[in-house]
Amino acid sequence: MDDLALLDLVVEALAVDPGIRSERLRVQVQDGVVALSGRVNAHAEKIRLARVVRRIRGVVEITTEVQVTHEGIETPGDDALCARIADGLSWTATLPPGRVKVRVRRGWVVLSGAVEWDYQRGLCEDVAGRLAGVSGIVDLLTVKPRMAAIDVEACAQRALRRNAGIRSADITARFVGGNMTLTGSVRSWHERNAVRRTIWSVPGVTRILDRMVTMPPRDER
Repeated sequence: MDDLALLDLVVEALAVDPGIRSERLRVQVQDGVVALSGRVNAHAEKIRLARVVRRIRGVVEITTEVQVTHEGIETPGDDALCARIADGLSWTATLPPGRVKVRVRRGWVVLSGAVEWDYQRGLCEDVAGRLAGVSGIVDLLTVKPRMAAIDVEACAQRALRRNAGIRSADITARFVGGNMTLTGSVRSWHERNAVRRTIWSVPGVTRILDRMVTMPPRDER
């Protein structure tokens, strides 16, 4: 797929999504890398448009310079916003209580502390990101599992083989001191993200070093 065809797909996907005001966005594509710029009303919309683009076949990577403006939205002060986020985190059943600290300055949310799984870190960002008044999120959370798997590499390779969304067979996972290094090739950004999500589900992994390359099938180049 050439860049012009990919650009048409991205523009169309953003235009038909009811949660995105595409007329205020600019899209550029070069070598499969999609660059997004422009303005959105809320941080949640910024997250949404990135997720929409990542699902499109042929996207290798995304860069974004989208600004959150809060136009026409009544926003709370930093203290009130901080309290709302902390309250939302406390009511999220799958998060460890008291582990996540929240600070807010000029609408920017800083999350710190430790969680046991990467999906919990994603939950914290989702809780904070969907509230009005959030301009951006700085994620300082660390992942500290309660126990490490006996053979993390073998567990990772089995998890990769089980995932129906991963078609590449040459992905290698090497585990040292909590760090999992991934090498090999994937067919798309979507598959690359599926690999990363799968590895984050493996007990003992606290950091991923992504050394994979994106190589679309020949019929898509």
